[in-house]
Amino acid sequence: MRTVIVALPLALSLALAACGSYSPERVAATATGFVSHQLCSAVFVSGSEPEPFYHTAIEPVLSPLGDLVTHEVDRAAGTATARFAGSETRAVYRGAYGCTLDLPPQASFRPIAADPPTI
Repeated sequence: MRTVIVALPLALSLALAACGSYSPERVAATATGFVSHQLCSAVFVSGSEPEPFYHTAIEPVLSPLGDLVTHEVDRAAGTATARFAGSETRAVYRGAYGCTLDLPPQASFRPIAADPPTI
């Protein structure tokens, strides 16, 4: 049974990599975005303490990678930051709007052809 549990995510990862939609950078950014946003909401919206919340609500979701994600909450700045595998994401508390991820603007877009191809 344990072999099936390990083999299924591996097979899914290999299938996604084969079709070109998977990259380790995206996985790391997704994990750090999840952690920073959840911590920000828990601390600044709900008033929870960050460490107990991380260990009870976030770490089990990231299992077995939960111990590899580092995080910090800056109460004075109203931010929560998470780091994993070279990726860092910060969530910012924006008062009545709650928490939002502080993401950089997309720097690389594929240009759209000026003239559509004729058929």
